[in-house]
Parts: sequence; structure tokens; C-alpha cells
Amino acid sequence: MSIRFFGPESPADDLARDGGGKAAHMARLHTLGVRVPEWCCIPATVFDDYGARSGVAALPLPTAADEAAFADRVAALFAATPILPDLRDAMRAAMLARGLADALVAVRSSGIGEDSAERSFAG
Repeated sequence: MSIRFFGPESPADDLARDGGGKAAHMARLHTLGVRVPEWCCIPATVFDDYGARSGVAALPLPTAADEAAFADRVAALFAATPILPDLRDAMRAAMLARGLADALVAVRSSGIGEDSAERSFAG
């Protein structure tokens, strides 16, 4: 499986579909000439694959009373699921391409549609 991370040069349709609002907005700002920090985005399809391999995707959604136990279960499943070598290689290549191989970086997460007019969440 070949994994390609998104970045400012990625097609807008791909970013909107599989990158989420943050990535799409960062790319748009870059296109408009606004200085934004170097960035890259793991496509949602890669996270979906990891969720399936870990078993998280198959878990039933919790009730409000079960949320803490659910969070613990998700954390345990993710911790027990290794990152595949091709994903690790893609991460390394994306960081190298942006001059960030030895840099400290911020990591942000965002769900598809999260940073939209209908679903705006700070944080």
C-alpha cells in the first residue's frame, strides 16, 4: 500500500474529502499567499485503516455512562496496534520533504467536517 500525505499542494477536492477542514483551510491560506507553518496531513482513509486493524472501528458506540470505559478500551487497542512500516516511511518522507525531520512539531487532530460552518469546534 502506498501512502501519500496531504500538504499545501494537494488538490482541494482531496483535502475536503479526506483531509478535513483544518487541512483544506491551511492549503487555501497558503494558496492566497498567507504565511502558514509547514504542515502535512494524514488522510482520513489511513486513520480508517488503522481503526479497522486495531478493532476500534468495530466497537459499538458507548452510552454516556460508558464513555470512560470506552475511552480506555480505545486507548488500549490503539496502543496494542503497531504503526505499519509503510505509514512510518510516509511520515518520515513527509517530514523530510518539509524540512521538519529533526524539528519539534505540533500535532493536531480534526475529524472530517469538524471545522465547518455547521460543526465549528475550538481546540
